[in-house]
Amino acid sequence: MAAYCLGLQQPNMQQRPKNSRKSSSKFGSALKRVGQYLKDQADDQTHSALYLSPAVREPQHRVDIRSSSSKNTSDPDLEDQLVQKLPVLNHLPSYRFSTSPPTYSSRSTARSSSSMTTKDASGPDVYQNMIRHQYASDNILQSYDVLKPQRQNSNKQKAYWIVYIHGGYFRDPKVDSTSLKPTISFIENSQLSTPTSDLQSSISGYASINYRLSPHPAYPQTPETTPSYTLNSAKWPNQPDDVMNALQHLQRTYPDSRDYILVGHSVGASLAMLVPLNSSSSRITPPKAVVGVSGIYDYPAIHKTNPDYEGMTSNGMDKKYYEKASPALYPAKQYKTKWDQQKRVIVIAHSRDDGLVGWDQPEEMMEVFSADDFATELVELKGGHNEIWENGSELVRAIAKATEMLS
Repeated sequence: MAAYCLGLQQPNMQQRPKNSRKSSSKFGSALKRVGQYLKDQADDQTHSALYLSPAVREPQHRVDIRSSSSKNTSDPDLEDQLVQKLPVLNHLPSYRFSTSPPTYSSRSTARSSSSMTTKDASGPDVYQNMIRHQYASDNILQSYDVLKPQRQNSNKQKAYWIVYIHGGYFRDPKVDSTSLKPTISFIENSQLSTPTSDLQSSISGYASINYRLSPHPAYPQTPETTPSYTLNSAKWPNQPDDVMNALQHLQRTYPDSRDYILVGHSVGASLAMLVPLNSSSSRITPPKAVVGVSGIYDYPAIHKTNPDYEGMTSNGMDKKYYEKASPALYPAKQYKTKWDQQKRVIVIAHSRDDGLVGWDQPEEMMEVFSADDFATELVELKGGHNEIWENGSELVRAIAKATEMLS
């Protein structure tokens, strides 16, 4: 089974604990740790993590502090206790804590009235309703950002969520969920009649996933001086585990997000391509389409063309996982069996000017999906590896192709 090969763990769907005081104590302890961390960072203006960037640079975040499926916090008693703790945390600038999406619950808005709103320079009001959810409490990066645009769809056109997984070779703290912002700006702020006007009506929401990172030599940390919930020490399969847990939390919190297009950039594309193979075992709805952008699909192959990459790969995963983490090394038959839906749409988007990942990687991934059972498209982009998401317009082209193929 692919889930076993990847080391993805089955969600631990625990029953509501009989001893609610014991469970509440554990949850309260986790909340206290996260709350204290945020307070420390609010006091410490020298902290440089993008996750806690100043309000003038980052959108307002409403943080939904819920733990992963391995720690059941859906208990109403625990949620009430969380709400009682919110006034202690809400004095922090630029963050709003909520126990449910404001779109569906006015209760959280009323209890979070002390938070500040900010407007992003890239377009008026685009990010003012962005929400940050915590899908697990082991690390501050176990989170995802959500934006639900308010618009009328008079044509009743089928709309999908765009769910994004960032790159950064599993370790770059400067590349996180906020890297989807230029793409959102291009779609939501553009006045062009094509292609974004049609694309807007095809998108009902955005979600951008963070996951635990591996160490980075340019940003040294030590366990002795770094809190465990900010320590970048992830090793495969922590990264795919986090993605699957984030998707599970997203689909539970926003039921309409089960109609989604999964987009990944660089190693995020690797993670995205593996999701259909493991959606059933992880109890999530598989994506309607997968868009791999500037992706790495075969790690042993890229180590031959770029030998220096092996050091970076081994930094985030042991050698025994190289093949299991490579979506191009799984046969088409396995994708067909595991990705159980009538139409399987795959867009592979790449630039010949990439500079970091060669054209052989998308070609190899396309070869896997050459069978008639898949609707595939190879989209040639323009620009360097990171320019694709930094600019946003090229990433929009890949997304637009997926919505076109689904329609």
